[in-house]
Amino acid sequence: MDILDQAKEHSNNKWIKGAVLGSALIGSALLFKSGSKDKSKKQNSNHITGADIKDGLEETVKEKAKEKIIDHTKKKAKKKMQEKMLEAQEKMGNAEDKLADKVHSKAEELSGNLQEKLLNVKGKLAEVKDAGETFQEKVKSKNNGNRVKSAKDLKSATDIRGVNEVKSAKDIPHYFN
Repeated sequence: MDILDQAKEHSNNKWIKGAVLGSALIGSALLFKSGSKDKSKKQNSNHITGADIKDGLEETVKEKAKEKIIDHTKKKAKKKMQEKMLEAQEKMGNAEDKLADKVHSKAEELSGNLQEKLLNVKGKLAEVKDAGETFQEKVKSKNNGNRVKSAKDLKSATDIRGVNEVKSAKDIPHYFN
């Protein structure tokens, strides 16, 4: 099967058909310029045989097809890599969203727990305050309404009497009597 038959066979594949036909034109033009590839013939001979054209076309078609296949494979690999990168990006985005939702829900849960605990503490403090007030009322009633002494009522170092203010035996009435 020669090159042109192959081109007809692959006529539905546009890039192979274009490569074969383009290579055929380029190969034939090169052969006309350079002359015959057979060195046994005369140098001045511009005679080209069908076998020479076929050989030239086969080589150029193979090279062009190889280049097209390599380019096509590179494009496919690049496209697959881009798709995988997009998938990875989507997975990371989904993981980020899930993590953010999880953190947010935990924060809301902790906030609710904290509010409950604060309300419990507030209730207990109110109970302690009421108990303190009732205790003070009980102490007042026992002291007949006198004021309960506090830390301000304690004597300090300035309240201590000096040597001149100490009472002597003369100052105490009925001591010698």
